[in-house]
Amino acid sequence: MPRLTDDPVYLAGYHACVAAFTLGWGVRVWHKKRLPKTGPMLLVSNHQSHMDPPLVGMAVGDPCTYLARHDLFKVPGLAWLIRRLGAVPIDRETGKDGLTAVLDLLAQGKRVIMFPEGTRTPDGELQPIKPGVALLVKKAKCPVVPVGVVGAYHSWPKKQVLPVPAPLGVFGPGRPLGVSFGEPVPAGFYTRMPREEIVADLQTRIADAVADAASRRG
Repeated sequence: MPRLTDDPVYLAGYHACVAAFTLGWGVRVWHKKRLPKTGPMLLVSNHQSHMDPPLVGMAVGDPCTYLARHDLFKVPGLAWLIRRLGAVPIDRETGKDGLTAVLDLLAQGKRVIMFPEGTRTPDGELQPIKPGVALLVKKAKCPVVPVGVVGAYHSWPKKQVLPVPAPLGVFGPGRPLGVSFGEPVPAGFYTRMPREEIVADLQTRIADAVADAASRRG
């Protein structure tokens, strides 16, 4: 894996996120030691708001690749920025092209963050994950790490234009933001499992990570 300092744009974005999430929402991270120290991994997280990609990436610490809606890459300026920050285009249904893209990234040793619900939650609750994710984790030759995010929905719900910070000393509904990492699922665990069982297992693991974060958040 490249060092965090290899790309000045990524480095600047990383430290900006650390400052913003710490000062603005008192972010807390749990079980980071569970993450593999080297090699590729696929992080599967619940999706509460637009804050989630940088929030999970900041919590991981190492450079990560994000899966972003393909239409975002048509926006001038934004396309350049999100590419520099590690985003790659993918459709929401994780179709064949998206599957190939993710597997290629993992084969290159990348750490990939994805949100298998396919879109942000409308009510703060974990939504059913897309069944297409099952084929991806079957073929992924790396650990799969469930991730739970809490607080982001209250700070920036789907119908709200901008996030509402809850800085130190302000006990807003989004404070503190929290990220909890579940136990990594070893490579090959899902290889012979039927699709329905894979989807159910991933759903449970992500839900458990969310519940853990919620209980520790206080």
